[in-house]
Amino acid sequence: EDVQMQSLKAVLINHQTYISMRQEELFHAFFAGTVMIDAFIGLLGVDVDVGLVWLNTANFPAQDAELISLRAGAVVDERACISAHNVTVDGVRFGRVHLSNNSIVHPLGALFMGSAGEGAAILPRSKTLREVHIPEGQVWVG
Repeated sequence: EDVQMQSLKAVLINHQTYISMRQEELFHAFFAGTVMIDAFIGLLGVDVDVGLVWLNTANFPAQDAELISLRAGAVVDERACISAHNVTVDGVRFGRVHLSNNSIVHPLGALFMGSAGEGAAILPRSKTLREVHIPEGQVWVG
């Protein structure tokens, strides 16, 4: 019995590890790109226009939810990242993230502690590192 119990515990631990590793993929598979994601992140504390935002990423920082706001028409595309915290040599810094109406963070783009004005865009593989405001209608590259 001891060997069987140890084997069962090992299987459960491995299963739990597998599930925790796959949470991001499961989250993305079931919610990303649907109206449900807006409602879900709204429940986490994000200031979101429910049903009017396109969030198609698994890189969503739930721990920063209260510091993030997404307005109607905002898009966080596949594998893009928005984050209200940044780790530096001085420690962890927190700041607000705001995506205005019709602003977009393209695939693999990143917005760290900043804002994008109405119609602004962060192009693929581009990122902001500090509290940057991208003006209305502007495109961020780099």
